Amino acid sequence: MKNIRSTGILWFRRNVSDPHTPDDGHIKVSKYYPAVESWTSSEVWWFDIPLEKFSKPAPDHIHLLCQKSVSSQDFLHLKVPNSVLVDAVNKRSVEVTPRSVVRLHLSARLTDRFVDIRARGPLRLDLSRFLT
Repeated sequence: MKNIRSTGILWFRRNVSDPHTPDDGHIKVSKYYPAVESWTSSEVWWFDIPLEKFSKPAPDHIHLLCQKSVSSQDFLHLKVPNSVLVDAVNKRSVEVTPRSVVRLHLSARLTDRFVDIRARGPLRLDLSRFLT
């Protein structure tokens, strides 16, 4: 599979009703990284989200598409309110790069699926409640 984003966008258009176009930047797609491919040595999905995305008035959420498994063309879908991610940034419980990008490493393990495994502090961002 060459481009996971284009595969994810096609999946999104077929499976999710959303009035905004994918070009609005509110759809992020991650391939599934098995532990042997991940530098965290854990199964993960990796998302980079520019902080500027949260200052736009619409839409008020972001869609995170997580490839179900290696070579899969099916995805798990999280619809996350921007306010949740802004709150995590303000609490410093997620990584923000020097270039103002929120970097999420969501666990793909069954035991802690959709929890940011690189979270700082005592509060680990858990996005599992936003699974659609």
